[in-house]
Amino acid sequence: MGKGYREGMIRLYDTARRSVVPLELRDPGKVSIYVCGPTVYAPPHLGHGRMALSYDILRRYLVFRGYDVEFVSNITDIEDKIIQRAAEEGRPWQEVTAEFRAGLPVTHGAHQRPPPRSHPHATGTSWTDGAAHRH
Repeated sequence: MGKGYREGMIRLYDTARRSVVPLELRDPGKVSIYVCGPTVYAPPHLGHGRMALSYDILRRYLVFRGYDVEFVSNITDIEDKIIQRAAEEGRPWQEVTAEFRAGLPVTHGAHQRPPPRSHPHATGTSWTDGAAHRH
């Protein structure tokens, strides 16, 4: 009899190797996923939703298979587009990023999926459980 759907090898596309390879774990039973998340200079768009949904499906499948999954999605909160928008609007870049970062939790709830465990920011601030932490 063949292996059940919860058994067998998981294979993923490895962009560094440019091929499909077996999932190799550093720690047995644990998977870490770090995703480059949105650059917060405008409202969330379909591309953000596609990325979030794709990784949510992967995370749910890995949990279904019995893995402990640590999922982190960063937020780019300083970048040329942010600086340009701030200059065009005559306000500090921190206001621009705060405004559009505030809209992100809404997109998680709209798709009924749990948010990442943390959102480290390019400027060294991370958001975990709604609270800001400096690194």
